[in-house]
Amino acid sequence: MAPHDLQSSEKRSQESGHVGETDSNSRRTAQEPDTDNVFALYSLRSDEEKAALAARYKAGGMGYGDAKKAAARKVITYFAPYREKRAELSRQPDYVAEVLRKALKRRAHALQTLNEAKGRAVEVANLLDYKCKVIREIVHYVRASR
Repeated sequence: MAPHDLQSSEKRSQESGHVGETDSNSRRTAQEPDTDNVFALYSLRSDEEKAALAARYKAGGMGYGDAKKAAARKVITYFAPYREKRAELSRQPDYVAEVLRKALKRRAHALQTLNEAKGRAVEVANLLDYKCKVIREIVHYVRASR
């Protein structure tokens, strides 16, 4: 499982370590961070962390496996609060069902209100069209009677 899978445990995410496809470049060779999928994940992190990782890439001695592990740790850390919230909610199925039921009810009410507003907007538009037509006829009558 991917580390960003909110249903996966943190331990399973760490064990899988899969954060992206890479090639098999050796650790001994310098890497190009700008073309690396794993490094791209760091674009979401702080500039300092990104710069430090880029320096390690360019210096050599850091393989894609190392980068994947570092990226996996960042992803796991980032998603930890969401994973915890999901776990908490999974232990409260009645609460979740009630929230969803209320949301559906509110959605239905909102759609009804929206449809009523659209209907009124059409009525107003028709009334304005009628009034404009009457005004044009009055203007035409006044001009014609001169």
